[in-house]
Amino acid sequence: MAGGTVVPVPLAPDLHWDLDRLADALTGARLFVFCNPSNPTGIVHSREELEALAELLDATSTIVISDEAYSELDYTGRPFTSAISLDGLRDRTVYCQTFSKSYAMTGWRVGYLWGPSALIQASARIHNTFNGSVNTFVQDAALAAVRSCDEDLARMREAYEQRRDIMRTELAAIPGLTLSSPEGAFYQFPRYDLDLPSVEVVAALRAHGVAVRPGSEFGAQGEGHLRLSYAASAQAITEGVRRLAEGLSALR
Repeated sequence: MAGGTVVPVPLAPDLHWDLDRLADALTGARLFVFCNPSNPTGIVHSREELEALAELLDATSTIVISDEAYSELDYTGRPFTSAISLDGLRDRTVYCQTFSKSYAMTGWRVGYLWGPSALIQASARIHNTFNGSVNTFVQDAALAAVRSCDEDLARMREAYEQRRDIMRTELAAIPGLTLSSPEGAFYQFPRYDLDLPSVEVVAALRAHGVAVRPGSEFGAQGEGHLRLSYAASAQAITEGVRRLAEGLSALR
């Protein structure tokens, strides 16, 4: 909308930032956008990575958009580091948060921004043009969520972690898949060894009753990957991976 040119930055083999490539891409950049924890990879960027980003941006005017929708779903065992907790990033960062993931309020379209006043005021003008007001019952639900749902969050986080492990165990038995190591959110992003575009692989898998997303939807570097979600029951995950294995085997 603002006339910018998107410059994708390939990740390192472990799906974390390749800091050398990132440094090159940030030269002269007006804006850097990232998601932490990441959709589609499930990676959680550490305090050290964020400090490296702050150092790369020192003495620049680059704005940062930090989408932290999955911040409550972090299984690393270390405290989650928000971009706005670091002195080197806080004053340049627009923080994006939603109730869709942490509080399972998907489709209710309630969330918020935090950041430099001038940027928030400008975004409000765009928002007023494209979106209506959040209705009252959704606002009431969001208020109840932040006031009284900490225990529910903890239970949900534990359940997602268990589902992650179930899916990873089941996927490990499928020949030709290179598994990712998700640290947050609720996604696996395995690489497959078939010589087929991910869009074609996904279309073929539908015939076996399983729906996944092609990695190429997330940029050219996602080609050869599939995005799987474990936001489902243990039974659905197990059956889904069985169908996935069946479908991939039929493509060989």
